[in-house]
Amino acid sequence: MSGHRKWFFAVLGLACMGGAPAFGDEPAGRVLLGEASYYHPRFHGQRMANGERFDAQSDAAASRTLPFGTIARVTNLETGQTAQVRIADRGPHSRRRILDVSPRTARQLGMRNSGTARVRVVPIAVPQRAVAAPSGAVATRSSLILRQATAAPVPRAARSRARAAPRAAARASVRATPRAASPARASAAPRTAPRSRGRR
Repeated sequence: MSGHRKWFFAVLGLACMGGAPAFGDEPAGRVLLGEASYYHPRFHGQRMANGERFDAQSDAAASRTLPFGTIARVTNLETGQTAQVRIADRGPHSRRRILDVSPRTARQLGMRNSGTARVRVVPIAVPQRAVAAPSGAVATRSSLILRQATAAPVPRAARSRARAAPRAAARASVRATPRAASPARASAAPRTAPRSRGRR
């Protein structure tokens, strides 16, 4: 049996048993290519866009497009060095750059001396945007869309009757309410009938 065939049957057996070889982290979002820079140490302790204080020794990073909390793998395309960052701020202010990293991450990427580097940013964990469900639970937007898509459609006639029912009830209550007598009419003295002028 040739080597290719052995490899094919080995992978097929792993798939049947519920396992699969790990080929690395799969991208969870669009891969970004561009230039990265790093924060000056004087920004240590200042507030970031997500409300946290910047720590020069952390893995915090700034991006204009990736959601807060996104975990991304950054690779220096010149040296091949990699580092993992967490998006916690908005930036860079320069449109020519796609990412700002901490001084600690800059050392890991080998760009501390140059100041900038050409990088590839691969999101590996993007937080789901959650919305509050009517019952107080938390449901993701995708589950709400699926729930709306699978819900049984309501006939148009039933919707029309449901909208007309409150109006009909209001009209019926107005008709059933007796009208109060006017105060002026109630206080007026009754008129006496005129005397008939008959022949004597």
